[in-house]
Formats: sequence, C-alpha cells, structure tokens
Amino acid sequence: MTVLAPPEVKTEPRRGRSIAERTRVRDAVLRRSLAGSDAIAVLLALVMVTALVDETTLVWPALLASPAAVLVGKIAGLYDHDALRLRRSSLDEVPILVTLTALLTLVVWLAGPGLTTAELTRWQVVGLWGGLVVFLGSGRFLVRALVRSTRAVERCILIGSLDARRRIEQSMSLRRDLELVDHFPMRGREGGRFSPMGAALRSAEPRLRRIAEEERIDRVILTISGIDEFDENLLDGIFALEQLGVKVSVVPQMLEVIGSAGELEDFDGLPVLGIRPFGLSRSSKLIKRGFDLAVAGTLVLLLSPVLAVLALLVRRSSPGPILYRQTRIGLEGEPFEMLKFRTMVDGAEAMQSEFVEQNATDGIFKIIDDPRATPLGRHLRRTSLDELPQLFCVLHGAMSLVGPRPLVPGEDAAVEAWRRRRLDVRPGMTGPWQVLVSTRLPLDEMVKMDYLYIATWSPWSDFLALVRTVPHVLGRRGL
Repeated sequence: MTVLAPPEVKTEPRRGRSIAERTRVRDAVLRRSLAGSDAIAVLLALVMVTALVDETTLVWPALLASPAAVLVGKIAGLYDHDALRLRRSSLDEVPILVTLTALLTLVVWLAGPGLTTAELTRWQVVGLWGGLVVFLGSGRFLVRALVRSTRAVERCILIGSLDARRRIEQSMSLRRDLELVDHFPMRGREGGRFSPMGAALRSAEPRLRRIAEEERIDRVILTISGIDEFDENLLDGIFALEQLGVKVSVVPQMLEVIGSAGELEDFDGLPVLGIRPFGLSRSSKLIKRGFDLAVAGTLVLLLSPVLAVLALLVRRSSPGPILYRQTRIGLEGEPFEMLKFRTMVDGAEAMQSEFVEQNATDGIFKIIDDPRATPLGRHLRRTSLDELPQLFCVLHGAMSLVGPRPLVPGEDAAVEAWRRRRLDVRPGMTGPWQVLVSTRLPLDEMVKMDYLYIATWSPWSDFLALVRTVPHVLGRRGL
C-alpha cells in the first residue's frame, strides 16, 4: 500500500490572503515589473543611439517601439516562465534576448525615417543592438533581485523519495527565494492500475488541500520515477492543487540523465520526446577546444604574476615541492597528471589511511577540515587559487575549463555501465558539480550530473558554468 508519511512542518505559516489570490498577485506584479523594465530599456537604448549624432532625434512614432517590444516579449514567453520555474535566472534568458534584440534592431533600422529624423549610421545600429541587450538584461536582473528581496520566500512541499529530497535540499540551499517546508516520502507500492504517485495523491488529496491552506504552501514538487506514473489519479491531483492556487513542479527522474536537450513534438495528438544522440559532434569539440585555448591562454598571461607569487609563497610556507601532481582519469579513460599548488604537508597521500573515518562524502575522499593542510594551503583551498596550475593542463589538452570532475583511479573504478560515458569529453577545472558544492554530493550523484552535462552541452552552458563558478570563488567557499 502506498502511503504518505505524516508531515513535520518546520516554519510558521504566513497568514493573510488565500493561496490563489496571493499567487495571482505575486505573479502579476513580477510580470508587470518585467514588462515595465523592458519598455524603459527599449526607450533608453533608442535615446542613447540618437544622442550620439547631433542631427538624429526621435520622432513620436518611436514611442511605439516600447509596447511593440513588450508584445514580442509576451509572444516569446519572457513574462510567463518565472511562474513555472524554480530557478529564475536572468542569465538563462540571454540567448533569447540576443535574438529578439537583433530582430528589434533590424525593424528599427528598416523603419528608419519613420522613427528618427535622419537615417541611423552603421555604428548607431550596432550601438542600438548592444544597448538593447545591456539595458534589457540589466533591467530584468534588477527587477528579479528587487522582487526576491521584498517578497516572502516560496514555500514548497516535496512528494517523493528520500534521494529526491537530498537533491532538492542541496539545490535550495543555494537559493534564498525557496524553502522546502515539508516532505512526504513514498513507501511501498500499490497493486492494480494505479501508480504509486497517482494512488498517493488520490488518497492524500484532502490532507494536501488542508496542509496547503493551513501552512500557506506555494508549490508542490512531485518526483516521478517513470512515465507510467502519469495516470488519471496523478493528473487529477495536479489539477486539484492548481485550482487551489498551488503551483506544481514535476521532476521526471527518468530525465535526470537525458536532460532538457530532448525535442518534444506533437505527433497527431501524441506527445513524443526525441532524444538527442549522446556526446559532442566534431564541430562542437572544435568549438569547445578553441574556447579552452583562447580563455586559458589569456588567463595564463594575465595571471602570470599571481602564479609566480603563489609559487614563491608555497615554496617558503613548508618543505616540499611547489606543485602537487596527482594521477586522474581523463578523456576516454586515459590517465594524466593533474597539477595543483601544494596545499598539504609533504607526503600527505601516505597519511590518507589514517583519516578514512573523517571522509565527508560517499565514494570521494574529502575531509572538510583536513588536518594535513598547511595554513597557506587552507587559504588557497578556500579561494580555489590552488587550482590555477590546471590552466596548463587545459593548454596541454588533458583538461577543459568546464567538464566532468576528474576522478582518481580508485574513484573511477567505481563508475560503471552508462555512467562511464562521462569520459567522452575532457574533465574540467569546474562544472555543474562544483557550482552545487560538490563536497556534499555522493559519487553516484556527481557522476550523474557529469553525464547530464554532456547530454545537454552547448557553448552557452559552458559559459554559464564559468559565470556561476565566480560567486563560489569570491565567496571563499572553495571548489
């Protein structure tokens, strides 16, 4: 029999308006704020480019550009996605903003005399496009930051396995606008035609309604272990929660290793998910390698004084070599020597067996406060400066700036079956596993993230991973 464990509410609920009214108001405020920001951004960009040339001024039809841009944004879904997503990041919108602003710039250029007193120059057109990207992106970022700082956190309930709870809590711990209030773990299975999740929602719907109303729940997160769990009971439960005003997010666990790169199509009323072939094409590998060489080469040149100073400090801090060399498993299972500035006493590897009981993770040897670390080494680890010599590994071709975590041979031996496809690309200095504070993730979860990274790879995903690594380095959390 499938049952739900009794809830243990962690925080005091908010009182006031009904769930439906509160949801409607907060979503409407965000949509209108984003639309207003976009309208102002378009007008500012137009004023900026016309001010560059004395002979060029705007005429009144130019005022129509702002509402037209908002209409295009509405059609593109720029104002409706936030209500559906758990992570509301302005960075994720940059590709579509670049495309839409290019379209808007083209329209303004073609309209020319109808919007300005003189034809825009080539540099004005380029400036308009750049201004639109900067003003729109900055405005949307500021609006979301303001909304997050002024409204209450979104209170969530999770219905699913304990493993799913660990993953959700890990991600929510990095966000201030989400709170996991409660968890209903699934136990056992129920025979017949009902799936576990569908049967659970069917039997627990009255309790969920009561809890959602009393505890002011904003969102219910469901973890689905298979496509077969999408039955009528599950859909009825989702619709009942939506009618109450509670948002619903579904985590299909089957997609954890497929990702968002699948193509969903309507095949005569039948939804079909096309799965992209796993791995990077030859052209994608060339783009990724070119990006690695350009960025790593530039960083080595710019940071060469820093590297020299750090090398001197390591040499003077304690006896032993400047660089720590360790064998890791790289592309297609080939071993390579990974470089770091030495952060521990000389001979620390030989002492590892003495600290096995202090290991902080499952499968990967990691001690949170390693007694073998030198005082300078602790500082280098917190700031991730000890990782800088890996730039030479990137230039040599053994590593990439972004990629799967490079594992030592013992850890790699525990990775089996489809998970070994993570070795189809070069290991990275950083990756999604590091942004999610990898020291707290077990090996199996980390390897799954590596596989998902490859399945959904794009040049933009690498850029985002690098950008999201910066706050962790500046925040001295260590990678």
